[in-house]
Amino acid sequence: MLLWLPVFFLALASIFGLALNDKEDVRLILEPTTLSLTKGDTFTTQLLLESSTPVNAVQAEIKIDPNLIEIINIDYNNSVLNLWVHEPNYKSEKGAIVFAGGITRPNGFTGQEGILTLTLKAKESGEGVIEILNSSVLKHDGSGTNANARIVSTDYKIRNPELISGHNTEETESPSTKYGTDLNGDGKFNLTDISLFFSRLLGN
Repeated sequence: MLLWLPVFFLALASIFGLALNDKEDVRLILEPTTLSLTKGDTFTTQLLLESSTPVNAVQAEIKIDPNLIEIINIDYNNSVLNLWVHEPNYKSEKGAIVFAGGITRPNGFTGQEGILTLTLKAKESGEGVIEILNSSVLKHDGSGTNANARIVSTDYKIRNPELISGHNTEETESPSTKYGTDLNGDGKFNLTDISLFFSRLLGN
């Protein structure tokens, strides 16, 4: 009578396993995930789509603090998205880069490929997160089911550049300091000392 229990638990584990995998098999990733920068640095970060189940549409916002980071360029020429509903551009009212697009591959997309690459500049010292917000990745299942993509954002820290002094702090001794002023040791500074000074200075 208890022979059905292993089958029951195996089926239950399979159901829960599928549910867990469904939550973890699609990701939107900003790489690198951590950045240590110096004020004035120019750097790049890439948004990647990673999926083990076929998907065919993505939309999202990439939130960037304009007080700390300047957007230099948005490159999506080689994007996995090849049919744009909304091409990537910066919306100042949102403080974010906004985009939406589709993938026209017959069987949808699986694997890992880039959506866009950002060239950015560290404007001021501070720390924060380049965030992915309001995202949606849709499955290639004929119904546009939300794939519940996980999000991986970029944490960054911007430091002030170290002060580099161009001055030589080593003191140069004057001839009088190097040789002293009382050269003949009589406790006085007189003409003899001057004579000795020039003799030593000129090598005579």
